[in-house]
Formats: sequence, C-alpha cells, structure tokens
Amino acid sequence: MVDVVTAHTIDPDPYVTFIFKYRPIEMLMAGGIAPRPTDSQAEEIRALENKLKMLRSKAKAAEAPPPPRKKVKTEPGVSEYSFRRKHNGPPEIIDLTDD
Repeated sequence: MVDVVTAHTIDPDPYVTFIFKYRPIEMLMAGGIAPRPTDSQAEEIRALENKLKMLRSKAKAAEAPPPPRKKVKTEPGVSEYSFRRKHNGPPEIIDLTDD
C-alpha cells in the first residue's frame, strides 16, 4: 500500500515554525516536562547503570596490554634451563649448621 500526499503552496512565508531544543532528560524532569521515573524504574535504572559500568571496565581491561614479563637474571656460566628443571623425588636437604 502506498500513500500519496499532494501539497499546494498557499503562502511563500511559513505560517508556523517549530524550533526543537534538545535538553538532557534530567533538565526536562526538573522542568516538569518529562515524567520522573517511579521507584521501581529508578532501581532498575541504577542496576543497569552499574552493569554498564562493570561491562565498560571489563572491556577496558581486555583492551589493556598485558604487563611485560619479568626476566629472570641468570648467573654467568649457568644455563637458563637449569632453573626450570623439574625435581623428581624428595627435595635435597643441605645442613649448613656447624657441628
């Protein structure tokens, strides 16, 4: 279905001019133009705002580069792989006391 509207110019000057001024919803509520939310709506809005804040912080954390890995300083002549070796069996106990 297609609606067709035909218009005729009556006067070259406009009869009415509408000016839309956009304002934040808080200002409209303060001026009594927009209705204030009910308690249940306000509670839902707070819950959604908290969820949005949490999701934004998760997204920001996901975008952040991981911290640089710390490099272990090795002694001269000691292989880096000797520190990564797995020990089998019980740990070796070295007695450093003077008897």
